[in-house]
Amino acid sequence: MDNRIDSDVLIVGAGPTGLLLAYMLASSGVSVKLVERRDGPSRESRAMVIQARTLEFYDMLGLAKKAIQLGLRLEDGHLLVEGRERLGFSLRTMGPVGTKFPFVLALPQSEHEAFLISELAALGVYPQWSTELVEFEDRGDRVSASLSRKDGRSDSHTARWLVGCDGSRSFVRHRLGIDFVGGTTEGTFFVADVDTSPSLRDVYFALDGEAVTLMLPVTSSGTQRIIGVVPDGLVGTPSAFSLMTARLEKVLNVSISELRWFSSYQVSHKVAARYRRGRCLILGDAAHVHSPIGGQGMNTGLGDAVNLGWKLAAVIQGRASQALLDSFELERKPVAENLVHTTDRLFRNMISQGMVSRLLRLWIVPALISGFARLSVCKRALFNLIAELNVGYTESLLNVGRQGRLKSGERLPWVKDLLLFESLDGLNWAAVSFGDRTLECSECLAQEGVMIIHRPMTTPARKAGYKSDTLYLVRPDGYIGMIARQPTYQEVKQYLERIGIGPQADHRQPSRPDGLRGGMGA
Repeated sequence: MDNRIDSDVLIVGAGPTGLLLAYMLASSGVSVKLVERRDGPSRESRAMVIQARTLEFYDMLGLAKKAIQLGLRLEDGHLLVEGRERLGFSLRTMGPVGTKFPFVLALPQSEHEAFLISELAALGVYPQWSTELVEFEDRGDRVSASLSRKDGRSDSHTARWLVGCDGSRSFVRHRLGIDFVGGTTEGTFFVADVDTSPSLRDVYFALDGEAVTLMLPVTSSGTQRIIGVVPDGLVGTPSAFSLMTARLEKVLNVSISELRWFSSYQVSHKVAARYRRGRCLILGDAAHVHSPIGGQGMNTGLGDAVNLGWKLAAVIQGRASQALLDSFELERKPVAENLVHTTDRLFRNMISQGMVSRLLRLWIVPALISGFARLSVCKRALFNLIAELNVGYTESLLNVGRQGRLKSGERLPWVKDLLLFESLDGLNWAAVSFGDRTLECSECLAQEGVMIIHRPMTTPARKAGYKSDTLYLVRPDGYIGMIARQPTYQEVKQYLERIGIGPQADHRQPSRPDGLRGGMGA
């Protein structure tokens, strides 16, 4: 019997989701093989919006500063109705009290992938291009896979775990027999990268009697991304974009000088029935697809990678039982289902050609948005929704306790100048507390490898909901696992044992771009 193990994890698909998962696992000391059927990284811009919550994840992993330098910060937006500006708004006034990143980052997928590939290379991991997974078998304690290369060669590979990040037509999902539940939205949509005059750096959300159109910068060079609806009479027409140009120029109030890239497609809204079967898991587009209206598709996949990364690493290294992996689907599937229900319902209503939808586009939605823009609480709620800051796992089996308005399962609240998120590393648990002195259990937790983060109780911390002399035991992904007032070490240890977590291991202490390091006493 062949007991060979070639890698801990075989990841199929080197898009942003697969690349980030590989980065997290490799950073934890897990051996990874990453294969991709494409010849190389994406050449088109495709998904290009990085939301605030993803930037927070990147910040914990030491990646945010470089990503922001590569991309373009989108801080201001405009609502246009039939070509005339109805409302201007600033993301800086919508989210500054809740996140370090009150903006949307435009970073074309081609550049985003190249950035992650470079970071992976620094860890000694390189995607194997032109390599396709053609068969695999879960043997109970390992997964045997057959790989085929475009040059005709074939390889066999045995890994402890197989993860499918291989897109909406996922071979892994299909081979596992997992249903992809949902449907396809009526209508054909397009994505186009164009040069415009004037060259703009803001986000434009345009409404008219026919459809909804979104425009935002691709790069600082002046290229714009336009997302819209192809009129029924132009579907399948080779010159469809040129025939739409006059209308787009009118509703967006620009002149289009050159078309650089154009693609049309139908929008599906589907969620996989399961995210795991045995030693095989799926995430990203392999697990869920939905409309692009909020720019959240890729970000939701990256959230999957962050959620799974620390859990799978802990299981492989013997620091957690396999039961911990059950929480991956229980936590992430509802996020995808909620996103599908909300965005696709809105999308269908906004693109329909009926009288009700026309009234929505021209009168009701502009009036509602204008009203919301006057209320700070509404602006903040809208920003938190789009930026995925309100994503939480309040029904997770990993949760214990609440104090005041903060509940376990929620994202750790960000507070300016306290350097909470900046002290997390995305890989290890942290014990966060506030007050005049550290909690008695801190010393023992530090010996277990838990990072200790203690801060004075400031007015901003109190406003964020924090309490003095209270433990906020934070998961590696920045969500609160346990809240307890002055707990004993034994109580915390029992919690960790109950959810299947053993002693932590600090596999990586990177030198961060901002000079901070995750670690004990940070």
